[in-house]
Amino acid sequence: MEEQTPANTDEYCEGDSVVPTDTNPEENSQDVTGANDRPLDDSAPEVETAKNDKAKTENLPGYFLRNLNKDVLTMRHCVLGPQRIRPICISMCNNITITKLDLTDTWLCDECVPDLVLMFKENTMVTDVNLSENQLTSKCAENLCDVLASSTQLECIDLHGNRFDDTSGTYFADLMATSLRLAYLNLSYNNFGEQSVVFFGRALPQATSITELDLSWNRLGHGNLRIFGKGLSDNKYLKSLNFAANGLGPSAGCPEFAMALRQNKTLESLNLSDNRITAEGAVLLCKGLYTNTTLKCLRLVRNPMQTAGCYAILNGILRNSASNIRELDLRDIIVNQDFRDLQDMARINLPNMVVRAGKTTTERTRALSPKFRPPDRSPKEILQIMGRITGIKLANFLKPHDTVGDKVVTRQIFTKVLPIYMSKVGIDFTEEQVKALMLELDPNNEEEIDFKDFE
Repeated sequence: MEEQTPANTDEYCEGDSVVPTDTNPEENSQDVTGANDRPLDDSAPEVETAKNDKAKTENLPGYFLRNLNKDVLTMRHCVLGPQRIRPICISMCNNITITKLDLTDTWLCDECVPDLVLMFKENTMVTDVNLSENQLTSKCAENLCDVLASSTQLECIDLHGNRFDDTSGTYFADLMATSLRLAYLNLSYNNFGEQSVVFFGRALPQATSITELDLSWNRLGHGNLRIFGKGLSDNKYLKSLNFAANGLGPSAGCPEFAMALRQNKTLESLNLSDNRITAEGAVLLCKGLYTNTTLKCLRLVRNPMQTAGCYAILNGILRNSASNIRELDLRDIIVNQDFRDLQDMARINLPNMVVRAGKTTTERTRALSPKFRPPDRSPKEILQIMGRITGIKLANFLKPHDTVGDKVVTRQIFTKVLPIYMSKVGIDFTEEQVKALMLELDPNNEEEIDFKDFE
């Protein structure tokens, strides 16, 4: 027989198809077994071995081969599917360099899970896995959760945008309760509902490794939130919980989260954005802020709370002298001047807290105190003039705090640096002048100051 020439094995870029090296499978099979005079039995051991060897070598994508020795492998949006994921998983079993694997939107399905399970069992290096935006359903959840829970090295798992529902809620609850090292779990944009929220609530007290949990964009708000709230109260390890867009409200769920905020001693970030929490719900929720000393970030974006709800939340924080909140996010909620006045009070009493809210319903011109003669120039112009006269620019004092390099700093940093600069150039502003300056520099209360004009 004439010797067969190997096919071209050009590498392909991310998303390209894999070109098999054999053009005549029957002829290749005969070469493997050495039997040219009889048909081959596909179940023969030698044929099965040849197929496995071919899957391990010839069908591996070029992009995968080029990145085998790197610590991060990103194959998002590649069209892999069951046939192409198998050789990758087989190769990953013995890989000792890749620690982060991203398979987002690679057309995986339930049929791919046995190969993934094999990889997770054999591989001892991968700590971060992203299987989001695939077609995984509850049919594969039990096997997948079992191997993830028993892993001794996996720390981050992202499963958002799949098709898991209440039938798999108990398996993911077991994953939370029994995982050995899992610190980050993302189950957002799935279809978990009223049954799953009960399973998750019962699992939270036993979840000793998870510190960040994302459950946003499900239907958990329709279930028994009393059990979930009790579980969150008893949890001693979770630091960040995203419960956005789960159908809470108008007041449902608010008493339960208030109870959790009163009793939980570790949670630092809570996101309840895009729910249906009204002013009534906000009043119930704010009761949990009276005594909480660990929460640092509270997000309530795009809830129909109106000014009354925003006022209740901020007032609840101000009532707590030991509050540790650094960020209160109320964006896209219209507020009035009463809230802005309370926000000014918060800037004095809690100078380290950033409060973001929507636009005001009316504009109010803040006049200077009548006991001071209004200056001919605005405070901003005075700072610019003094910078030109002395050669000492305010921007030079702010640049060390601009970590991004976009010449923008937070309002809190600006108010701390401003007195230092004014003492340096020998000027002083009244309290009303400072308010006028901040109103000019941050008219929409975005808590950010652009200092390009002070260069």
